[in-house]
Amino acid sequence: MNKHKASWLRREKAFAAFATGPLLDFWHRREEREFTGVGNLTLRYVRFTSPQHKRVVLIVPGRIESYIKYPELAYDLFHCGFDVVILDHRGQGRSDRLLEDSHRGHVAEFAHYVDDLETLYLKEIVSGHYQQRYARRPTRWAGLF
Repeated sequence: MNKHKASWLRREKAFAAFATGPLLDFWHRREEREFTGVGNLTLRYVRFTSPQHKRVVLIVPGRIESYIKYPELAYDLFHCGFDVVILDHRGQGRSDRLLEDSHRGHVAEFAHYVDDLETLYLKEIVSGHYQQRYARRPTRWAGLF
């Protein structure tokens, strides 16, 4: 992990090369998956896994965010020894929406977000071999490293 952290300091100077090289190669290896949430909506998520990893981070983006916003974060976490799972909430990103207007956010009950997240947690996190499990909003990384 320390070797990977040291690379962060050099990355900014050649970010275009990083983004079109190692980061893009990493992103192409993502596993795009889906599950059925409350009300039979199809919810989509991505994951990056390695049999050597014993820790996992479930990333829960906020409103109007999609997993496609987080390749660099997923890259860094993965190379620090974490499996990474990123959800597109109902009505966000590539997940199904309740309204025909895909630009309007809508959820019938806030509890549906919670129920969807529980379904994903049981499917991907609990059933895994993980010794440590984390769930985070992307803006709250203090203390993780």
